Amino acid sequence: MSSPSNLAPTATAIFTYEVPAKMRRQVLGMEVQTISVGELSAMDELRCAQNARGDATVLAFNLAMASLRAVNGKPVSPADGSQEKVWSNLGPKLRNLVMAAYSEINNADREVSEDFLKSRRVTVA
Repeated sequence: MSSPSNLAPTATAIFTYEVPAKMRRQVLGMEVQTISVGELSAMDELRCAQNARGDATVLAFNLAMASLRAVNGKPVSPADGSQEKVWSNLGPKLRNLVMAAYSEINNADREVSEDFLKSRRVTVA
């Protein structure tokens, strides 16, 4: 079992997004106006993968939820359960936006990926 100190977010950068007016909803007594998403450490990603147990859909949800750092500037954390509580109450559309934000932050765009893969060199040792 993890101790609360092991559950502390380890984001190196936090990105805040404004929720479009037509997508705003009440979550835990507040209207969600901004959502902040953070980069994850390698250990955060590993924990999410282990908890997903090979299920790609669960992994995507775990990664996005783990990246959720704040709502309306109010921090959320796995240590106190607020992260999961907010995630559960965001509703599918806002969760989908958080997943899109996570993907944008953590994945290279297509052109960069293609350039990287084209740069391959082979050596024989």
